[in-house]
Amino acid sequence: MSDPAEKTAAADQAVGYCRPPVHSRFRKGQSGNPRGRRAHDRTMPEAIMRELHGKVPVTENGERRKVARIEVAARQLANKAAGGDLAAMRLIAQLCPDVKEKVEPVIQLIVSDDDMQL
Repeated sequence: MSDPAEKTAAADQAVGYCRPPVHSRFRKGQSGNPRGRRAHDRTMPEAIMRELHGKVPVTENGERRKVARIEVAARQLANKAAGGDLAAMRLIAQLCPDVKEKVEPVIQLIVSDDDMQL
């Protein structure tokens, strides 16, 4: 009679439907898809937001530090508006409705009726 150990060894080696060869089976703990799903394409708004939140070195009061690009842009816009740039003031009023009530009277003072007739 045949040995029971020989039957189980032969059953493990059987190849057929739902029984791939032992050498090509997935190893325990190994993923069936090692490279994973491909990364999805980034949209333009996602790329812009990622770049705006990226850090850039800035020298401030003789001290060098890293600040987000969006913060640097906001500072530059505020400095232009403080310098009297009407376009910058209007842009701030559009972007920040809370600030509009404070900025609107200043814009009206700077632009007089005589200036509007030119």
